[in-house]
Amino acid sequence: MMKKSPLTGPDQIPYIISSLRHAVYRFIEDELKKNGVRGLMYTHGAVLFALYSSGGAMRLSDIAALINRTKPTVTVMVDRLEKAGYVKRTPSREDSRAIIVETTVRGNALKELLYATGIRLKQKAFRGMNREDQDRLVELLMKVQENLAREHDETD
Repeated sequence: MMKKSPLTGPDQIPYIISSLRHAVYRFIEDELKKNGVRGLMYTHGAVLFALYSSGGAMRLSDIAALINRTKPTVTVMVDRLEKAGYVKRTPSREDSRAIIVETTVRGNALKELLYATGIRLKQKAFRGMNREDQDRLVELLMKVQENLAREHDETD
């Protein structure tokens, strides 16, 4: 059961965002466990989705940019994925400083499960909302994200 925030109106935004993040993580991790996938966390799925969207291989720095994480953070995530056999690293042929991350057969085998989990998550999250409301919610959340990113960039 979801706890109700003591705050009201716009004051609830940080609480709601935090609660949503936790609920999404829990949903995805529970779905993976139900399907026999252990040791894979929500954030690892972001790396795999980035790789799937690019045909299975990307530079580590490009993954970091795409999923909006720092390169050291992505390095740790890739370390864990590599240890579990979902990805492998190879040196770039074009740039000796760059590392290419590629999905393995084991990593590719998760693709359908991850996509199906994403569909179930969206169905659950948007239950009772028409398409117009869904689109508006996404638009507003993206605006909040943009505002917070811009504020962060301005203070750096």
